[in-house]
Amino acid sequence: EGSLSPYNWANLTEDEKGRLHYTDAEGNPASMVGFDTSEWDTNTDWSLVAEDGIQFVIIRIGYRGSSLGGLYEDNLFETSYKGATSNGLLVGLYFFSQATGAQEAREEADFVLELLDGRPLDLPIMFDHEGIADPESRAYGMSDADYSAAARAFCSRIEHGGYMAGIYGNRYAIARLSDEVREDYTIWLAEWDTDLPHAKFDFSIWQFTNAGHVDGMWRRVDTSIWFTDEVPLKTPESRAAADADDGEDGLSVTDVDNSPEENGTGETG
Repeated sequence: EGSLSPYNWANLTEDEKGRLHYTDAEGNPASMVGFDTSEWDTNTDWSLVAEDGIQFVIIRIGYRGSSLGGLYEDNLFETSYKGATSNGLLVGLYFFSQATGAQEAREEADFVLELLDGRPLDLPIMFDHEGIADPESRAYGMSDADYSAAARAFCSRIEHGGYMAGIYGNRYAIARLSDEVREDYTIWLAEWDTDLPHAKFDFSIWQFTNAGHVDGMWRRVDTSIWFTDEVPLKTPESRAAADADDGEDGLSVTDVDNSPEENGTGETG
C-alpha cells in the first residue's frame, strides 16, 4: 500500500534515455529533468549538457568533514556555477552537512551564504545531511529531534539570506523530519532502482537513478525529475499564500493513492 500523493503516476513516462517526464491532466509538460554534480565530476562540457535536454543542475557548494568537522568549499563549485549559468541551465545548490545540531547547521548556512556572496540562483539550496556508518563520525546516532532542528536551522538561515531552501534525503531520512519541517521546505527524495517512489510524504523532486547518462559528463550521474515546470517553488511567501488557500502549495496536480536505498549526493558524489 502507498500513501496520499499529489501525483498521478499514470502521467509519468520514461524516454529512450531513461529519463522520467510528467504531464498534467491535459497532457501538458509538468516536470523538468536535471542532475546533481560535485568536484568528482571533472572536465564537464556544459554546452553539451545543455544541448542534451538537461534543464536544471544542483551543484554542491561545499561540505563539512565527518570526523573533524571542518567546512570546505567544493573545488569545482565556481567552475560548475559559471558553466551551468552561462549555458542557460536553472541552478540550485546543495551542502553536504555533518552538523550535530542547530547551531552547526546555522554555521553551515552562513558558510554557504558567504561563498555565494549574493549571486543569483534559480532553485533552492538543499540541506543534505547523510548518516555515516562509522561510530567515530561526529554525527553518528543523531536523534530525529536534532536532525529536524538542524534542517530547520539551515533552511531558515538560507531563507533569511534571500534564497529558497530545501532538504535532500532518502525516504528513511526524510521520514525522520518533523511534519512541520517536511511541509515547509522543498523536499528532494532519493530512491533508486524502483518504478515508483515509496515515500509516504509529499516531495517536489525525485532523484530516481545514480546511473543516468548526460552528454558532456564523463561518468554516470544522479538524475532527478522535478515535478513542476514553473519556478520559483516553495518560498516563505508561497507557504503563506498556501496557508490562506486551504493548504494548496501550487505543486500538486491530483491527489491519488500510490504505493533502503543508498544515495550518492554526499562527499563521494
